[in-house]
Amino acid sequence: MLVDKINRAGWDAQLWHSLGSSAIMEQLSSKHVDVLGISVGTDNRLHGLADLISDVRFCSINPDIKIVIGGSAICGTSVQYEFLGADWVAASAEDSLQFFQHGWSELQRREGRFNG
Repeated sequence: MLVDKINRAGWDAQLWHSLGSSAIMEQLSSKHVDVLGISVGTDNRLHGLADLISDVRFCSINPDIKIVIGGSAICGTSVQYEFLGADWVAASAEDSLQFFQHGWSELQRREGRFNG
């Protein structure tokens, strides 16, 4: 499971699969979350995803929250998903790990917020 791999990479990852959108927004408005990963299992789940991502950015107490999308519905090049507004598009679990192992640390170094 991806959450276990992210935890093994040194991140505190939690799975919120049983929470609905409103409960997730409550979590984001009360807890500092650096990265929110959204798994998209089927094509019909892409409908409304850009709005959800916008809502996440609005509700989060972290103005710099990063959003990673992935899942079995994500295939092809990440460019075709830019309209969703995510910070990272992962076509596989390995792509997601790249964000945490390399992409995130590079971003944080550029912004001066990470010493990893």
